[in-house]
Amino acid sequence: MRVMKASRFVFLFLVLVLVDQVSKLLAWHFFQEEINIFTDFSFYFTKNFGIAFSIDIPLWVTIVFTSLLLVGLGWIILKKKDQSLSEKAVFVFLLSGGMGNLIDRLLWGGVTDFLSFWSFPVFNFADVFITSGIVIFLWVEVFKKRKKID
Repeated sequence: MRVMKASRFVFLFLVLVLVDQVSKLLAWHFFQEEINIFTDFSFYFTKNFGIAFSIDIPLWVTIVFTSLLLVGLGWIILKKKDQSLSEKAVFVFLLSGGMGNLIDRLLWGGVTDFLSFWSFPVFNFADVFITSGIVIFLWVEVFKKRKKID
């Protein structure tokens, strides 16, 4: 039974990584020039050779750090019993986003970004997945604390 439930999350992980990688491949081929979708949103291909917000860090440091984080998260998933649905969602989003950007760094030396909102830094689906995982985690933690207060 546990294997069946775990396979759903492995499948979701693989789907999210695939969505990220296919979207980056499409961006590479079709968004070389900026494409405005509406006033404050466009597809704009760029390569990010740093980390979040293009902070410049040597590639090898980024690869080692990301790999260690992904292995650590994977270890936690395997060792922790009775995870809630929200905990599993957090792990799946963080792992898939981290893996998507790690694949880019390993293959291309940087991350493909192509989603541009307003003057916010250009990002990709892996970044959306990582952010979603963090937001879910924070939401659950705030909700837990609020529930304890009540």
